[in-house]
Amino acid sequence: MLFTTKSKGAYLMKFLWIVFLPFCINVFADIKFDHIPISAVESFWNKMPCNIEHSKLPISKEFFDEVERVRYQGEPHIPLFAEFTKWHGKKVLEIGCGIGTEAINFARAGAYYTAIELSNKSLDLTRTRFKIHGLSARLVHGDAEELEKYFSGEKFDLIWSHGVIHHLP
Repeated sequence: MLFTTKSKGAYLMKFLWIVFLPFCINVFADIKFDHIPISAVESFWNKMPCNIEHSKLPISKEFFDEVERVRYQGEPHIPLFAEFTKWHGKKVLEIGCGIGTEAINFARAGAYYTAIELSNKSLDLTRTRFKIHGLSARLVHGDAEELEKYFSGEKFDLIWSHGVIHHLP
């Protein structure tokens, strides 16, 4: 079952999920986004990196800690599904790291972490996050639709991407 609590919010979310998702799929199924250039997507995310609104603090360890707390409070399934510690000593590629919330957790757990990210702004914030935590990562600015261009012949033990594909045109 998607929602296990009996709060009004859970019932409302379940109702919305059951009623409106099929409606949205039917209404928006024929809309095409292939005319939107990838540069427009990049520009959008440079203006408003994903999850940046989770904290009003200045960019700092406390800022990133609050972003992580709010993100995983709202999406508690992410750490459970990611199993960060399982990837200790393994090569992880994240497609679309955003501001690095999963990135830092893979690295803390001892993964050899690599990311490709379309937004320079997000990538800069991820670099800052890694610097604050004294961790290293390979962070690549690029288009996830051209992985071969950046990682030709490379092998990874895990390729992770959460909340990215639905943003691509």
